Amino acid sequence: MLVISVIRAVMLLTGVSDAEDLDETIVERFEAWASRPLGINGASHDRLMSSGLFSNYQVATLCDYRENNGDILSVAELALVDGFDDTVAEALSLFVSFDPVSDIGALPDKKKRGKAEIIARGSDKKGLDGKVRYTTDMWSVAATMATAYADVAGRRGRVILGNFNARFGQGLVMWSGFEMSGLRDAASFEKRASALSPSWSYTGSGTLRGIAGTYSWRGWQLSAVAAKSNLGANLTWYGRRGQAGVSVFCIENECMASVDVRYNVNGTGFFGECAYAPVRKTGAFRAGVRKKVYDRIIAGIMIEAIPSGYSGKKNGEYGADAGIIITRDKWRLSATTQYMLLPRPDKPGKRNQWKSVITGQWQVSQVVKLAFRATERLRTYDVRNKTGLRADIVWSNGILTFDGRTEAVRCDKWGLLSYVEAGRTNDSFGVWLRVTGYRADKWNDRVYCYERDAPGSFNVPAYYGRGGAVSAVLSWKKRWRRARMKIYARTSTKTGHKLQVMLDF
Repeated sequence: MLVISVIRAVMLLTGVSDAEDLDETIVERFEAWASRPLGINGASHDRLMSSGLFSNYQVATLCDYRENNGDILSVAELALVDGFDDTVAEALSLFVSFDPVSDIGALPDKKKRGKAEIIARGSDKKGLDGKVRYTTDMWSVAATMATAYADVAGRRGRVILGNFNARFGQGLVMWSGFEMSGLRDAASFEKRASALSPSWSYTGSGTLRGIAGTYSWRGWQLSAVAAKSNLGANLTWYGRRGQAGVSVFCIENECMASVDVRYNVNGTGFFGECAYAPVRKTGAFRAGVRKKVYDRIIAGIMIEAIPSGYSGKKNGEYGADAGIIITRDKWRLSATTQYMLLPRPDKPGKRNQWKSVITGQWQVSQVVKLAFRATERLRTYDVRNKTGLRADIVWSNGILTFDGRTEAVRCDKWGLLSYVEAGRTNDSFGVWLRVTGYRADKWNDRVYCYERDAPGSFNVPAYYGRGGAVSAVLSWKKRWRRARMKIYARTSTKTGHKLQVMLDF
């Protein structure tokens, strides 16, 4: 249950409409917090920011609440903090702990025992891989076959040596690693900038490698990075209701600079970033607003203009997103639409695109949940339109789980996919079996479908052609004194076989 619960919580917190829009590095980070929850009462402002669990405004309100009211001791109390609600607090409860600090206003106990993790996995398609990490509340070291880092945090700052991500503003100047693509709901138009954070990815793709550090003083935070031919710095002021920052990033002979601002008042949040590249003599901007228009109704809009001369991509990006979210006790409805003008300097003519998505969830009872998703994409170039329809049903009593999906994609012709999955779990053992059938005669009609895997192994195969697939996942956990072993085995007639062993103590 943990893996799929984490996936669904990540989807809600990041604003994506389905698991197929996520990325392995994002899921890795959330699963790491699920295995070692962040102490929400003792964590510093910098640690809350770099965790990637909260938006900038949520970090500000959390720190303000702790200063005025003391420790947050439950999910219900977290839901009362400005910027949170019952749904968000429940999703975050998988990744945070509510342990009180020793005294009101005191720092967390630094004498707590650290945690060691050793992970080894083997796959018939990706070969052998592994990870090792040791973490405490103040420092951590980790290594994989592709990445390594050492991270030391103090009262006012931190230093990271090795692989790291630098994510500031709205991603126009300093944003390494994966960047969420596709449509997000109105609550997540604003990018969740995590400042500096170490990377523990199996691949290390997109991360920076070098040295980075931060220093905080009286609401100001200075961050600097040096990675091969890349140099960058950010200075941000954090206030009670918002923040403002300046970023500079240089890559070889090119430098870019930006100003970003976020502000929230009475349920209305504003965000934006303006950037300029003097060598290319071109700029870019991304800005938006999110407002609580009624009880549990959120609306938002975002606009952006990123010329190809600025981004270096073939397409320029000029467009707007608009969305609305309606939540009630047992159901949630989200609708988002996006218009983009995507000019290419090497191809004349207009390149317009409309994309829309509607998602809904209905908690029918304590054990039954229904969900649906409808998408439409219209273009003036290439394939003119693509339509997607999907329905899910989940039955779970905490031990037994039954999950089913039917999905149809219409582009050149029709792509169809259905699966049923059954699982049984307890504290030490879990087993899941899925049977999938699919038909997609054209590549443009392929269907992507998330499949359960071991923590840190994100699996979204593309179903193309005609046929069926059977996959099974087995998990087994055993504790010996302070050590705990977790074994995950996965086999699939479509994507191969995998074995992962994790030891933490």
